[in-house]
Amino acid sequence: MAKNWRELISKPKYKIKEQMDVFVKVRDGVRLAVNIFRPDAPGKYPALLAMSPYGKDEQMYHLPPQPLNKSAIWDGNIEAGDSSQLVPRGYVHIVADVRGSGHSEGEYLGSYTTQEGRDGYDLIEWIAKQPWCDGNVGMVGYSYYAKVQSKVAAEQPPHLKAIFVSHVETDNYRDTCYHGGVLSLFPYGIWDGRNGTSGYAPKNAKSVMEQTLTKKEFERRWQERLNDPDIKYYPNIYHLLNYPYKNPRFFDFVMNPYDGPFYWDRSVY
Repeated sequence: MAKNWRELISKPKYKIKEQMDVFVKVRDGVRLAVNIFRPDAPGKYPALLAMSPYGKDEQMYHLPPQPLNKSAIWDGNIEAGDSSQLVPRGYVHIVADVRGSGHSEGEYLGSYTTQEGRDGYDLIEWIAKQPWCDGNVGMVGYSYYAKVQSKVAAEQPPHLKAIFVSHVETDNYRDTCYHGGVLSLFPYGIWDGRNGTSGYAPKNAKSVMEQTLTKKEFERRWQERLNDPDIKYYPNIYHLLNYPYKNPRFFDFVMNPYDGPFYWDRSVY
């Protein structure tokens, strides 16, 4: 009879030492906040990085992991990996707030941007130089954490040895925003809260369209979307278009009904 997989992996042997809200400066001077969980023993260990805008402290809730779609109190905790399982087995676990979210500095530019890939590169190289790291760095986590892994890997940081990608889309336009050309409302709930639960923890969030389009082009697109019957008769989206600051990330999706550079920057492929 096959053994349980838990009998085949390494056994816990270390206690956990925590360092909370350590700030790491990336190449443009912005400081990113990370929590570090490492074996409470001398030596150098491989490290595992997880990054998201959910707020890194959410990964520390005392609530044990809940089964997805089966528990009324599932809230996405432990998406970054379970420190209580990783660290005692000889890994350093680092959980980071992406730029402009949680306790990190800077402006949140929207999900899965190339900027997050560059920031991840800088975090990987910083981790590799720490006295507790043996120079081998991987990335873990699913959903948002997984997509960031792909964006970071595309930047090819020298010390990134492995990623573990799961539960994630690759094409921001077709997989997230416009399924078959039809606007998906799921991201609306992600920003304001996962249909009633945690959601992102961004700060200083602004519409990319408001910041990058000329006033004339912004007005043209905005009026075009307001006059679209599919939006005109959907109160929530029509309301959102009139108040971009309510949900700037989803507002930008609505303002970009066709694939193009806006989505390419946020897509893995």
